Amino acid sequence: MLQRTLLSLLLSPLFLLATAAAQEEASPSDKAPENSAEKNSATTAVVEAVPLRITTDVEGLFVAREADEVILRPEEWKEFKIAEIVPHGSTVSKGEVLVRFESKALDEQIEDLELELRLSELALLKAEQELPRATEEIEKQHEQAQRAFEEAKADYQRYREVEREMSLRSAKMRLKNTEQSVESAREELAQLEKMYEADDLTEETEEIVLKRQRHVVEQAEFRLEGAKQNYEVTVNIDIPRNDISRKERLDQVELALKRAETALETDRARTKYELQQKRQSRLDAIQRHANLVQDRALMEVRSPADGVVYYGGATDGKWGDTSKLIGSMRPFGTAPTDSVMMTIVKLKPLYVVGSVEESARPSIKIGQPATIETAAEDGPKLSGKLEKISSIPQGDKKYRVELSVESDDIPDWVVPGLTAKAKVTTYENADALMIPKSAVKADEKDPDAKYVMVVSPEIDKPQKKSVKVGKSKDDKVEIVEGLKAGDKVLLNKD
Repeated sequence: MLQRTLLSLLLSPLFLLATAAAQEEASPSDKAPENSAEKNSATTAVVEAVPLRITTDVEGLFVAREADEVILRPEEWKEFKIAEIVPHGSTVSKGEVLVRFESKALDEQIEDLELELRLSELALLKAEQELPRATEEIEKQHEQAQRAFEEAKADYQRYREVEREMSLRSAKMRLKNTEQSVESAREELAQLEKMYEADDLTEETEEIVLKRQRHVVEQAEFRLEGAKQNYEVTVNIDIPRNDISRKERLDQVELALKRAETALETDRARTKYELQQKRQSRLDAIQRHANLVQDRALMEVRSPADGVVYYGGATDGKWGDTSKLIGSMRPFGTAPTDSVMMTIVKLKPLYVVGSVEESARPSIKIGQPATIETAAEDGPKLSGKLEKISSIPQGDKKYRVELSVESDDIPDWVVPGLTAKAKVTTYENADALMIPKSAVKADEKDPDAKYVMVVSPEIDKPQKKSVKVGKSKDDKVEIVEGLKAGDKVLLNKD
């Protein structure tokens, strides 16, 4: 009976709920110590004091500290055909001849120009002497045109005011006189006829006199007819034509005057400008001659320093046109002008020009040490320092840097233009406290605040402890505040 009562109590809902609640409220420390120790040993890491070194990679080239560019900068001459030239890679001394160019064509052009200068001097002298005469002739032509216009203007005015009216009146007068002559002849004939009717003259005499008078009348009438025609021609043809011709003559003379005035204004100035142009052309020829004589000195190029001959020029250690120049700069070839023809390089000392990624820019600083290697597998490891950093990124979004090469035992085969690989030490700590990155957590309220869970045998539960992190390398992170060597931290299973 008692057993059944106990069994009913154990199986009752209230007892089962109480038992479950008690199990949920139980802490990990309530469990057996050996089980807790096993879990902590599997999920913890010990804080270690180890050397930490952070580097930034630099890809670059070896560059000579001392290099002298050889550039042909002619003033006038453009054709530089090579007669002799030292090969690429030759060792030369200061003052040694690097290139000799063919000079025959240049010498001939200088001689031709000298002859041209002598001829231009004579032409200029003649033009200067003729200038006053040409100016005087232009002024005289203008004066003549002015005088002709004044005369033509006066003639036209006299014609309009006097001659035209006189011509018209003369025509009328001639017509009137002719009419009167006819009338007089007719009257005289009539008087003779009346007189002969009453006189005692013989008919024979009478007929002769009357015949003569009738002929006089006939002639007078004929002259009258001609006078009328002349009057019509004078009034309707001659005078209108004279009006037009006299006006045209005046217009022509006036046009000639305007042309003379234009000539006075332009030709006189043009003559001066042409003389000035001749003077300027001569000055230009003199300057060109001086330039060619100066360019004649470029037909032999000597080395500005001791060193090794590199064809072309370099920018940040990169020799861009060397291969092309090796093929073109040879006897009977041509040399480039106004660009670097060759560079005389002193092989030592060297430095390195390279670049770093923009992500590394905050960590690199002037003076940081560097280890420099070549692309050769068994090449030397050279020491150096970071000397310069560009203030802004280059076209490839990388920052340009310069590294000094401070090693004294640089092999002879390490020369300018060779590839350089460097590692710049941006951070170094001989006793850095390092833990796995998975042990560090961010505070939910402040993501910038970091903490770890410290495990200690003196306490049952891991303790939350704020830390300050430093540099990271691989899967570990440096702790600069909050922990000491030997501490154990709980790892994050995530």
